[in-house]
Amino acid sequence: MNQSSSLFPCPCSLGARFDRLGARFHTGRAPSARTVAFRAPALKRNAGLWYNIGMRPIATNIADFETLRKRGQIYVDKTAYLHKLIANPSSTFFFCARPRRFGKSLSVTTLKSIFLGHREYFEDLAIAKTDWEWKKHTVIHFNWGKVEVSSLEKFIKGLAIAVNDSLTAAGYNYDESISPSSNLDRAINHFCKQDGIGPVILIDEYDDPVAKTLHKAELAEQIRTELSAIY
Repeated sequence: MNQSSSLFPCPCSLGARFDRLGARFHTGRAPSARTVAFRAPALKRNAGLWYNIGMRPIATNIADFETLRKRGQIYVDKTAYLHKLIANPSSTFFFCARPRRFGKSLSVTTLKSIFLGHREYFEDLAIAKTDWEWKKHTVIHFNWGKVEVSSLEKFIKGLAIAVNDSLTAAGYNYDESISPSSNLDRAINHFCKQDGIGPVILIDEYDDPVAKTLHKAELAEQIRTELSAIY
């Protein structure tokens, strides 16, 4: 189904009037060319559902910025704030602890796309109107959300795999004879020598392994100790 024919429901009572994403609905009137009325057979006449055909799709389970943009789905532009955050030359470390389901992962992948210099995904967004230079940086992107935490042994193994995958994706040759933290240290030094500015390191779900094991205090503390070597 193409974008122009995608359907998104907006349930409302007959006679109600409201604005939704710039599209105005007058449910007491006949639908315009941009809307189509749908009434479930089991519902009464005053419980009709209206659909906006022209509205772009809303993503409910996508946290990857470039995937969102490739699919033409709605993106609430936060790039002006991200630019303000990263454009300060004295800024080095950022910590974001917003609530769950608040867009942290999407913001992390947006930063990744910015630092990789993928300007083509930002053509109609605020940061494209700034003086951002779009230089390509080496990006090391970690995500601890999928690391197994059922036991310390499985966590240590899963963490090593996650670090290996992320460093390899960034262009570093992982050395399995040394620890993940030592590999990260060497990778940072390697990229600093390679381009003179060092890598951008993004960590998503930074506390997820500990949060998942809080009901097992001893295991949570052991996992926290392992992660501290990375941090």
